[in-house]
Amino acid sequence: MGVESLKVFQMSKKELRKQMLEYRRGLSAEEVSKKSKSIVDKILTTDSYKKASCIYAYISTRNEVDLQALIEDAWMEGKRVAVPRVCGQDMSFYYIESYTDLAKGNFGIWEPKEDTIRAEEKDALVLIPGVAYDEAGNRIGYGGGYYDRYLSGVHNHYIIAPAYEFQIVDTLVSEKHDIQVDEIISEIQDIL
Repeated sequence: MGVESLKVFQMSKKELRKQMLEYRRGLSAEEVSKKSKSIVDKILTTDSYKKASCIYAYISTRNEVDLQALIEDAWMEGKRVAVPRVCGQDMSFYYIESYTDLAKGNFGIWEPKEDTIRAEEKDALVLIPGVAYDEAGNRIGYGGGYYDRYLSGVHNHYIIAPAYEFQIVDTLVSEKHDIQVDEIISEIQDIL
């Protein structure tokens, strides 16, 4: 069953998360590479990327949109790059200057090593991973609430969701604590 046939409005967050992750797991390495390149190329042309002095990115895992080319472009352009590290129920971003600054962390995800410096930017460009998004900028993450808690603080971050087209649905039910994204960029369209 393809995502196109999902009756999203009848699904709980948990059901939709399961269905989307299953669909994403089914992507081939070639599909991930091709779609990720298209999405990253589009992000690199945005004013928000061009103007940003610091990028809060993520190290992709389990067929997420791969940001490696974007991270490397940011380094070449002299931008600071920070990626998240989880500690208990909290998440913070830490600067990395190369991939040698990373080690396997929680959930088997590459995270900044303990000796990296915590990022304290007030107006970074944040590239946020997720499972599903709607056209109003609502997001379903992985269920841990790490990004929602982190981004609920005072900041002027601009939030872009790099997403595969199939991850964009008409409507999601959002809760009070859910953080909306400012823009969704897929291989086919840009929203918001």
